[in-house]
Amino acid sequence: MEVIVGDYAIRSFASIIFASVAGSVVGYYVLGPSPSFLIPSYKPFVWHEYGFFLALGLLAAVASLLFVKLLYATESVFTRVRFPAWLKPAMGGLGVGVIALWAPQIMDTGYEFMNQMLKQEFLVSNLVTALAVLLVLKIVATSLTVGSGGSGGVFAPSVFIGGTLGAAIGNLANRVLDTPFQNPGAYALVGMAAVLGATIQAPFTAIIMIVEMTNDYSLVMPLMLAVTVATLVYNHFLRYSAFTLKLHQLGVHRRTLHHVNVLEEIKVGEIMHRDVEGINEDTPYDEAYRIVFTSHHNGFPVVDREGLLTGIITEGDFGRHIITDTQRAHEVRLKEIMCTQVKTVYADTLVWEVHKLFDTLKLGRFPVVSRENPREIVGIVTRSDIVHAYPEALKRHETEFEI
Repeated sequence: MEVIVGDYAIRSFASIIFASVAGSVVGYYVLGPSPSFLIPSYKPFVWHEYGFFLALGLLAAVASLLFVKLLYATESVFTRVRFPAWLKPAMGGLGVGVIALWAPQIMDTGYEFMNQMLKQEFLVSNLVTALAVLLVLKIVATSLTVGSGGSGGVFAPSVFIGGTLGAAIGNLANRVLDTPFQNPGAYALVGMAAVLGATIQAPFTAIIMIVEMTNDYSLVMPLMLAVTVATLVYNHFLRYSAFTLKLHQLGVHRRTLHHVNVLEEIKVGEIMHRDVEGINEDTPYDEAYRIVFTSHHNGFPVVDREGLLTGIITEGDFGRHIITDTQRAHEVRLKEIMCTQVKTVYADTLVWEVHKLFDTLKLGRFPVVSRENPREIVGIVTRSDIVHAYPEALKRHETEFEI
């Protein structure tokens, strides 16, 4: 619910509870009662450890931002590359294979390796450096897999990235203070939740998940601190999670329960006027003047002989170019006084975006053009169109959740 809906409502809890109970019961009988991560018991945390958990939360936000940014940047690169569709996942798989030759820990979900970290069975000469390198390699490998079109997600990679980050911080803290005040595995668990919570922008999900996966409630306070910090810092720099960023790029805006903007749910093509009255650019001044001031419109698009957009003319343009001489008014052509700097929009542009353009540019209308040909007019949208569309959009909108 936290990931998909982005908010909470009493009505939605019933289905969530039933689904959770059913999943837990089935999982218990199929997989057994053992937790996903087998961890030792941790001694109580002392007050100065929370400074390290705070730092872990900040670094988790950085790691999450790097992960999401690189993931979508890689996907963008593979989208632009003109290779056969079947070859792109092969290229991504080749890159992952090369990485795995040197660091096999990054393969699969990584749960087995994470259990080794939690039980401090992953022993190398320079542990902190090795963990930091694995963190970076996991981000790169996941980006290559998903970005190239391969099968994969962000859940397990986020847990892996957070676990290696937390374990590195825990070992580094013990080394700096020269006092092993806590098992570094505790930091690994907190790091898992912090990176996951920031990446998917679901802090409660991440906190509860770690508690459920370990059956250990002694980590609740460090989890709350690190996950909250990581989620807030991530959200400050990037409003969208690893899931919703793709929707944003596609022009789909997810709405929360209490913040519904109906103008984000309709597009210009639904409210624009399709029967556009254009004036030819070679029309004499006096005739164009008569058309504009005897119509119910304050402005018209100006087109050439082929009907393609060349400019726009409004009552204000005539006010800036007053011609009183009758002969000259018949000689001057519309293209000599029209505005050629025309701001246009597309039929698939959200009405909310056009509304903001009206407020910013202080204009009264926008020609709607084709994406294939920016000079081909397919309609026109005005301020009054948005005003009239708003109550209709409210009527059409059905609230899916009620408090």
